[in-house]
Amino acid sequence: MTGPAPLSNDAIDWQAITDSVNMWRGACIHCFTQAEAAITETLLALGEVRNTTPPIRTGNLFGQRVEALDKAIGPEGPFAQDGKAASAALASFRSIEGLRVHLAHGVGNISVDRKGKWLLVIRHTAMRSNKAELHERLIEQDGAVLLLNDLRRINQTLCSTLGNLRKTVAQ
Repeated sequence: MTGPAPLSNDAIDWQAITDSVNMWRGACIHCFTQAEAAITETLLALGEVRNTTPPIRTGNLFGQRVEALDKAIGPEGPFAQDGKAASAALASFRSIEGLRVHLAHGVGNISVDRKGKWLLVIRHTAMRSNKAELHERLIEQDGAVLLLNDLRRINQTLCSTLGNLRKTVAQ
């Protein structure tokens, strides 16, 4: 049994493929920046409303802000009661949060399969205790579409519930 004839290098529109990958990557990063803004705004709003011990700290890094919000609205946090829905949305967001580091800091290498679909290999080097850790993620074009749809849905829910939380605690 034979498969489809392989594409010749001349038949591949590398610029269009690169543009497609970069548009997908940019759309994902846009979702993460929206989430970061909503998380930061919420931390600031929570900090203004209630004097908590320890005080709510925003942190400089995105991960620190996510962690601070998780503690503030989690079951043991000072906003646990008001933040139940937001806590569930944040937990859902955290399940996909790892993608952000790869997209924002990873170096991509694009391949094309016989059907003309792209495959993105993203490599990211993290430093842990002065040792390099190489992380790699493979994303196929069809899977990328589903991943972006999931990210958009999760992000929309997170931003909406955080907006509701800010309104609730401001009252």
